[in-house]
Parts: sequence; C-alpha cells; structure tokens
Amino acid sequence: MEIHGNNFVIVFDFSIDDLFLMEIKSKGCILGILIKIKNKIEIKISFYDSIRLKQEIDDELNCDNFFYEANIVVIKEVTIEEILVAVENIVSKKIYERMLKL
Repeated sequence: MEIHGNNFVIVFDFSIDDLFLMEIKSKGCILGILIKIKNKIEIKISFYDSIRLKQEIDDELNCDNFFYEANIVVIKEVTIEEILVAVENIVSKKIYERMLKL
C-alpha cells in the first residue's frame, strides 16, 4: 500500500487493515518504512512512540552498553495519521537531508 503526500510517497510492503493499525499503535513502533521523496530520494524511517523507544534503548543498554539506530522519528502515537504528519514535516522542512548523511 502507498500513501501519497505533497512531494512524497509512504510505501508499506504490506496491506493495512484495522488489525494492523491496532497492532502498530499498541506496539508503539513500526520499523523501516520506505519514504520516496520527490520521485528520486528513498529513505527508510522507523517510527516510535516515546514509551516504546525508551524500552528499546533500555534493552539495548542492558545488552550491549550502547544504543544506535539511524533515522528514528518519535511521534505521539504510532498511527497512520501521525506518521503522515511527521513525514510531511520531514519533507517540507528538508529534515530528510540530514537523514541521508547518516
């Protein structure tokens, strides 16, 4: 499934149904979503809510003593609407340019 915005497309490699929407909201994350910007730039972004990100960081610190993941975006809750708002801002404010340098 694809969601088209102004100068971008969010590409999901799977179908989106009500169950999926409930799952990502309750899990608090969705990883590696492909964003195509201006038909020429592709970037993968992982979206987290703040509670889930803290859990991930704590788990990694307990196991490996460090945490790193490129292109993380924290949103209020992991919903299609919040992802869309975040991507619109990432594109309109050219934040993606900083993500590409990683």
